[in-house]
Amino acid sequence: MVVTFTFVDNFPEEAYWQLFDNSDDTLLEGDGYDSTGDCYLDLAGSTKVFCLQSGEYKFFVGDCYGDGGVGFELSSGGTLLASSAGVAGFGEEFIFTLP
Repeated sequence: MVVTFTFVDNFPEEAYWQLFDNSDDTLLEGDGYDSTGDCYLDLAGSTKVFCLQSGEYKFFVGDCYGDGGVGFELSSGGTLLASSAGVAGFGEEFIFTLP
């Protein structure tokens, strides 16, 4: 799976993402997020590659400031699973299933 962020506002340091399994257990946290909740890191873009088993997942894309933005694409094997031109407010969650 490849996660690619394309930022659509002038404040990419506000962006972060998290991946959860169907039990809401956190599997991964992407660039821009740390355990203290400090999202304001020097982040201009992000691409991550990782392996997941078949199943349902929740992908959360957040904006620390709460004014929206943070466009992204989430794909697996060339298939687009979720995307947004810019999430609203503090963020949005997207559910997807891998066969």
